[in-house]
Amino acid sequence: MPTLFQVTEEFQALDDLLHEIGGDVTDPQVAAIVDTWIAELDTDLNRKVDNYAAFITELSGRAEVRLAEAHRLAKRAKIDETTAAWLKGRLKQAFEARGLSKINTDRYRLSVAMNGGKQSMELTGPVPIAFQTQPPPVPNTDQIRSALDRGDELEFARLLPRGTHLRIN
Repeated sequence: MPTLFQVTEEFQALDDLLHEIGGDVTDPQVAAIVDTWIAELDTDLNRKVDNYAAFITELSGRAEVRLAEAHRLAKRAKIDETTAAWLKGRLKQAFEARGLSKINTDRYRLSVAMNGGKQSMELTGPVPIAFQTQPPPVPNTDQIRSALDRGDELEFARLLPRGTHLRIN
């Protein structure tokens, strides 16, 4: 009969293997190890099933702890992200209040840059049927944007001025 230490080693080997293959329980190597272990169940059935259940409980508990830690870290990351964005906005305001567009420091090059991508668009009134898709009638923003980009004056839509952002390199 195997000792408790040997049984623990078996489960540690299984745990190490699962970790090594990224938890892929469909791996034939994992299936072979578990099948071999189960085939030997006739010897000391209760102890082996008890140890198997203990290992399952340990894995479930570890997963719970890791999920809780991941959740805690995600909340901390969100706080850091929000704080960094707020500080960046305040620094951009300070640049703009002083009429600065660039500053080079010992470690960084900071600049107020124009936002890229599609220019924001605002619908200011009822959209004519010619600028709607059917059914249901909804504004065709691609068509409206295309007309505005060509320089067409539309009384129901306009492009908004491009915003700026603080770039830190």
